Amino acid sequence: MELTDRYIAELPFADGASYAARDDLPGFFVAVGKRKKTFTVQCDVRDDLGRRRTKKAVIGMFPDITVRQARAKAKATIGQWQTAARFEERRKDWTLGEAWEHMRDFELPRKGSRPRTIEGYEKVLRVHMSDWLAVPLRKFADKPHLIEERHHQISRKSGPYAANGYGRAFRRLYRYAQAKLDRELPLVQWSSVITWNQEERDKSGMGDEDLPGWFAQLQSVPNPVRREFHLLTLLSGSRPDALSKARWSDLKLKRRALDIPEP
Repeated sequence: MELTDRYIAELPFADGASYAARDDLPGFFVAVGKRKKTFTVQCDVRDDLGRRRTKKAVIGMFPDITVRQARAKAKATIGQWQTAARFEERRKDWTLGEAWEHMRDFELPRKGSRPRTIEGYEKVLRVHMSDWLAVPLRKFADKPHLIEERHHQISRKSGPYAANGYGRAFRRLYRYAQAKLDRELPLVQWSSVITWNQEERDKSGMGDEDLPGWFAQLQSVPNPVRREFHLLTLLSGSRPDALSKARWSDLKLKRRALDIPEP
């Protein structure tokens, strides 16, 4: 039946379990409890996998709002739910920013990426791709020349290494989205799209002929702990930052191994 204010006012409060008086608008009813009469709306929608699930929400309390007000709000709520469900059934166009947030929140933590690594991605996106965060990735697949043009601009403005860093960051984000977010994203060989800048190898490493001079310099370090630290860094091949975080509990004497959990 069509609920009215008078009808609801005359409904007795529940003695035990609450009961419902339903309106002729499907999904709209008033739940009558021991002390309250609550306008409620309920609707079945489909999730991303096509499974049916029930959504339910409280509209308001009687007599704080009238039946007419509650019915109008119920219609609007049901309409929003149904529209959202139909929207979810369509293929989602993942944007560059959404792909980054997903990779940052799900992929990188499980892979044990260091905060510095995550901050590096954040910086590249903020400095070189902030105007692209709301752009669907499919747009870049349709117009790959935009990626190459941006790489050329960064090369001139910030240098070859910054441009290559931008290219690698975009490539990884796109590959992540294509593999884990939207399998319908076109497969693009970004390594062929981008004309990578030449990068010089780091030539600061030492050869055998450099070791005598290095040991002589080591002996001039006054702090004995610092001397041993430099020697252990040389012999282990570890990064100094990682080695500085090692603890005695990380040393496994029987295995002759040093396991450093962080980073």
